[in-house]
This record gives sequence, structure tokens and C-alpha cells, in this order.
Amino acid sequence: MILNRRIKLGGNIYYIKYECSYKYENNLNILYLNNHDPYDGGNLSILINEVEKRYDKNLIKDKYKMDIPFLFDVLYIYEYIPFIKGVGDISINKSDNSINELSYISKEELDSIIKDNNILIENNSKFDLCEQTSWNIFRFNNEGEI
Repeated sequence: MILNRRIKLGGNIYYIKYECSYKYENNLNILYLNNHDPYDGGNLSILINEVEKRYDKNLIKDKYKMDIPFLFDVLYIYEYIPFIKGVGDISINKSDNSINELSYISKEELDSIIKDNNILIENNSKFDLCEQTSWNIFRFNNEGEI
């Protein structure tokens, strides 16, 4: 199943798209994230809160060397929430609170942008949603350095 979760960076509202599936083990249905880590919605909420709290537009813009706010924001999200399938953006009309535009960028497109622009992203291959010590966001020092 595909799930979406809201994340707010500055004044922008994004949603992350990720995949979960049920596996039947020991007479129980257990929800797994991307087919390998048990899914924990509480830990995801903590992770998103940390990503939102540590966000600094100027540091992120300098780190990723992008002039397009959507791109440096989604690269930031992707670096610290590495299991996503993509990131969407919801643009709201302030006068009547209607949706102006929905944008979406996939993990594959992000990987291509990272490669084509030689952007340094911290490797997070040992990421485990259930193990907070594996989260790179806790190594982010609010100066754009890990």
C-alpha cells in the first residue's frame, strides 16, 4: 500500500510518499516499511518533527546549491527520510485556501538530479525507522554540516 504523510518546511506544505506492506508472521499481520523494516508511525512522526525543527532555508539552499526552493527542500527531505518513493508539494491560494497546484517528484528523479549535479548527500544505507540512532538528522548540526 502507498501512504502519504504531511511535512511542513518553513511556510511550505509537502507530502512524502512511501510504501508499506503487510506480512503474516506468528499468526499476526505486521506492517512493514518498503518490505524490510517494521513500520512505526510514531517513530515516523518523531522523524518528521526533527526534520521540520532543524530546517533552515538558507543553510539548505547553500548545502544543495539549488536556486529552486522546491528542489532544495525535497533534497533535504530525501536526505533525512531516505525511504520515500517521492515528495509532493501542495500550493495553496491564500485568498480562498484553494489548491493552486500539486507537484510531485519521484525518488528516481531525485537520484538523477543528485547525480547530474554532483550533489553530496550523506549515505544513510543503515537507516532503520525503528532505531533512532541510525537517523542522520540527529547528526545534522544546524550549520548545514553532518
